[in-house]
Amino acid sequence: MTIAYRKSYLLTWARTVVGGETLSHDFVVMASGVTIGRIKVIAKGLNEGRWGWSFLLGHLDFRYRGVDGDAATKQQAANQVKFWFQEYLETPPLHGGGLGLEPEEWPPDERSMQLRLLRVNDPDLHIKIIEGLRAGTIERHLGTGANFS
Repeated sequence: MTIAYRKSYLLTWARTVVGGETLSHDFVVMASGVTIGRIKVIAKGLNEGRWGWSFLLGHLDFRYRGVDGDAATKQQAANQVKFWFQEYLETPPLHGGGLGLEPEEWPPDERSMQLRLLRVNDPDLHIKIIEGLRAGTIERHLGTGANFS
């Protein structure tokens, strides 16, 4: 008997801050400390006044599925980011998703790839590093080319 396990994450919305300036009508959404998406009012062009949205995680064929767009309202744009986050969580990593991954492995960066390899090659070290990242005893970004080990 197979039991489907679906983890749920609290999504936190905050105003976007760039260079110390808080942008109006511009928001980022985070889950477990990872920025997963953004919504903002489109200021110019054919879609001026609509809400642009983008989901920021995933790679490979997952990104080709339409992970950004625009919507008539702020809530519709937020719902699109939420939808794609759920899709991401249900898509296997082989296809660019986050199924079975820890939040520390979500961002599409070198650190995440290192963690994914450790999960397979050295599960004990993987667990130790995930615990250290969560406790703040290990920093995620140690500089270009640096390794966790």
